[in-house]
Amino acid sequence: SGGLSPPAAGGILSSPLLSALSSYNPGFAALVAST
Repeated sequence: SGGLSPPAAGGILSSPLLSALSSYNPGFAALVAST
């Protein structure tokens, strides 16, 4: 994310559901990290 992510991204990354998605789908994690 490079520190440029909006605060909402932190909420997304801290969501247990999205954490699980990102752990099973590296492409999803990369997509979130690129926002």
